[in-house]
Amino acid sequence: MRLLGTLARFLAAATRYSIALAAALMLAAILYQVFTRYMLGAASYWSEEFAVLMFSWSVLAGLALGVFVAWSGWRFLDITSGSVSAAMGYPIEILNALAPIAGALMAVFGLERALRPGGALPADEAEIS
Repeated sequence: MRLLGTLARFLAAATRYSIALAAALMLAAILYQVFTRYMLGAASYWSEEFAVLMFSWSVLAGLALGVFVAWSGWRFLDITSGSVSAAMGYPIEILNALAPIAGALMAVFGLERALRPGGALPADEAEIS
């Protein structure tokens, strides 16, 4: 169990760093795209596709941290409890409740798919409408 915990911590750290790197590269590609389009008058042919790739990587890698999102979202919700939004004055819990809910849903859906025999979709989900 100790080895699994060490491996999980390493993978979580590597995932966080890869998300940060992908986000930074995405931002750089978008800035490059804007620069070439508006300053040079000719948009780069690769930067938009690269930005989409980096966005996908950061979002999908972030989904792997689903249980962590639920736990840290719950902590954040507890910390900000009692606050209100600046302009409308609604309870900030309405906004911040989404993080633990989304994290829990990601964890449940991921676990269900992982434990499904063969990983196959049920017939009603596999059909394309």
